[in-house]
Amino acid sequence: MTTTVQNKILSVEALAEKAEEFKSEDKSVVLCHGTFDLMHMGHIRYLQEARKQGDYLFVTITGDQFVNKGPGRPVFPEDLRAETLAALVYVDYVGVNFAVTAQNVIEQVKPNIYAKGQEYKNAENDVTGNIIAEKNAVEANGGTMYFTDDIVFSSTKLLNEHFGVFPEETKEYLEEFRKKYKQEDLINFIHGLRKLRVLVVGDAIIDEYHYTVPMGQSAKGMHLAVRYQNEELFAGGALAVANHLSGFVDNLTIATGLGKKNSYEGFINSKLNPNIEKKFFYIEDAPTVVKRRFVDIEMNKLFEVYYYNDHPNPEPLDLEACPWLKSELKNYDLVIVPDFGNGFITKNMINALCEGSNFLAVNTQLNSGNRGYHVINKYPRADFVSLNEGEVRLAAHNRHDPIEKVAKIVGQNIGAKNIAITQGTEGAFL
Repeated sequence: MTTTVQNKILSVEALAEKAEEFKSEDKSVVLCHGTFDLMHMGHIRYLQEARKQGDYLFVTITGDQFVNKGPGRPVFPEDLRAETLAALVYVDYVGVNFAVTAQNVIEQVKPNIYAKGQEYKNAENDVTGNIIAEKNAVEANGGTMYFTDDIVFSSTKLLNEHFGVFPEETKEYLEEFRKKYKQEDLINFIHGLRKLRVLVVGDAIIDEYHYTVPMGQSAKGMHLAVRYQNEELFAGGALAVANHLSGFVDNLTIATGLGKKNSYEGFINSKLNPNIEKKFFYIEDAPTVVKRRFVDIEMNKLFEVYYYNDHPNPEPLDLEACPWLKSELKNYDLVIVPDFGNGFITKNMINALCEGSNFLAVNTQLNSGNRGYHVINKYPRADFVSLNEGEVRLAAHNRHDPIEKVAKIVGQNIGAKNIAITQGTEGAFL
């Protein structure tokens, strides 16, 4: 009986069951894994050679939310990528893996052969360390690594050059950057960050997403009716910044404010990475900030609810936070302040940060809760500032002049040596 394309797409658990069934019949299973965002001849040759190493070829792809290849990626969603692979006659089964690496797939499927392209043969070139972890998982489960040997193309390069992932200005900047800096120099620089002592000071935010399916206008009103599906909670705000940074540095501390009402402290502790030291300040008569968003299947926001006290009493916070900052700031090479304007960072804390930081990087984010008054000008000094175009123009009260001119004025006002301006996937450093 002919297997249809859709019948070839299975869950990872179902793939594991299939593999066990085939191996019980003395058949061998080969596993390939990747993003496969743009199928090209390099992929075709790789999969064909992998198929020759065993009786059945399984291919898993990285789920959309775990693809980390830059803005706009993946270009093709996971269902289309899986369908494309399943349409190939020499691919027996396909699965979507909801994880960063294939390690969990390997541990469940236990392939006889795990095939990778020749570009992965030298594990030292893999800055993520994933290939070593995958190799260990293969061997621990009785399998063997196999590296194919054929032509190699880069999907990322092809997509960036031909699919308009970046605007022309950004492409020109990246090309100049590539000419100016060698890859190994950039990697060594990133590794050199590990020794930095970093402090993150900013608002803790619980980002709550309620996923819904719109049903249309209510029959008894003008509002939109939706069907609830599920929900997720994320450690956002300064918590997310700290988690990102903890992948680059070993010594990191976060100083943030939690509400004494509904603090979410247990959830926050469970979400912060192990190498992050915590300094929590507790705010009277306030909850930890929660932003509850209702979104549709395309992640379009339908409605948002804030749970916070935008008029916290700063005096008790100042009495605890300011002395701590004054005594601790000198111990950090870099202080990063993601200031979301939700009430945690007071005027006196700003003064302490500006006076005591060895190197101060600041973002004052414009959002629905602070629109119109939360600007970078409240910081009398910063070494590096990251803002989007709207935040820069608001700070300068300048709507029409070229953004480069406006940014320089804002930077001069606070003594910032560098300003990064971002808008969507575009950016500029001044």
